[in-house]
Amino acid sequence: LILGEISEKENITVTEFELETRVNLLKTQYTDANMQSELEKPENLSDLRSRLLIEKSLDRLKELNSK
Repeated sequence: LILGEISEKENITVTEFELETRVNLLKTQYTDANMQSELEKPENLSDLRSRLLIEKSLDRLKELNSK
């Protein structure tokens, strides 16, 4: 909840490029074609987008805390 507010206030978003980059990175970790195709499912893309948003929000918090 708090991270959501931070991401809104700080205008933190996840771009399609960032999402595609993460998917491609994960695909290199899985040799199974079925697992690779799982990454492309809308619910998994949504989950990855959420995780990236959390990561970026935490990074921003660390940045603000170090000032």
